Amino acid sequence: MHHLSKLKKIFLILPLFFLLTACPVERNIVQKTPSELMALQTRDFETNKENAIGGIIAVFQDLGFIVETSDFNTGLITAKSPTKGNYSFWGRKMVDTKATGTVREMNSNKVKIRLNFVESKRLSFGYGMKQENESAILDAAVYQDAFSKIRNQLFIQKSTN
Repeated sequence: MHHLSKLKKIFLILPLFFLLTACPVERNIVQKTPSELMALQTRDFETNKENAIGGIIAVFQDLGFIVETSDFNTGLITAKSPTKGNYSFWGRKMVDTKATGTVREMNSNKVKIRLNFVESKRLSFGYGMKQENESAILDAAVYQDAFSKIRNQLFIQKSTN
């Protein structure tokens, strides 16, 4: 009889354990205010719009991105990194980074460049089920590195013209 009550406890506790461990946990995501985002993602450059767009495209390519679109009128450039993926028992996981750059002309020789990087994670399971999560990359070092490369590229362009 005592052995039977232990089994009942196990059969009651075991499903509860699996239920609790399978529950999603809310990640603590740091939110930035719009002005903090603008400060992180935007820099001014002394160049014209054409050179700025060319500089962003060159830097995106140097960083391994595939430039998908560029529009001189709107000053918008979009790019995506190559997708990295792997298979597991549960399905396929794919990760890439999407990037956008916008150029706004302030005057004939000054532009404002804004960059945005987003990590995209996609999971695909059997029977066509898919899940996609995108999250903004808010690491200041990523933006500082990209803007430094743009500054260097613009310097090179100016030197060769």
